[in-house]
Amino acid sequence: ELQLLTTMPAASPFQVFYLWGQYYEAVGEYAQAQAAVERALAASRQQADLVDEAHCLSQLGLIASRQSHYEQASQIYLQVLAMFQSRKTFSDEEARVLAQTLNGLGSAQREQGNFDEAIACYTQALVLSQQSGDRRYEAESYNHLGVTTYYQRRFSDAQQYHHQAL
Repeated sequence: ELQLLTTMPAASPFQVFYLWGQYYEAVGEYAQAQAAVERALAASRQQADLVDEAHCLSQLGLIASRQSHYEQASQIYLQVLAMFQSRKTFSDEEARVLAQTLNGLGSAQREQGNFDEAIACYTQALVLSQQSGDRRYEAESYNHLGVTTYYQRRFSDAQQYHHQAL
């Protein structure tokens, strides 16, 4: 499907490169994933699309995390958050990318042993997800909270978070 999409003249360059980046990340081809997402990032900046740019940066953070480059991932995620820091309200798509980013930042923090910072990120992501009605990221936030509290040996809390995720 991606190869077919690539050949379609009407296909958005952003979408083509972003989807290839997601594909390569999913199969563990991180160099190709990064290259594709960087091309999608250039396309989003060329079109001055803040949400698409944020999606690309968040995906680059995920790629860095998958390679255990947690500090680099954190810096990328913080870039995304800075893009929206002056805003008080968000569209559903902005809330979605911010929740994705906060969950990613939380995971990078958790992997570095910064559990309190991770929980703060997941909690913010949870609130954004609930406000926008995004059940996927709401469940993901609860799951991350469950994993983190499990690592802290707070088993009762972990069980409750995982139950809420379900």
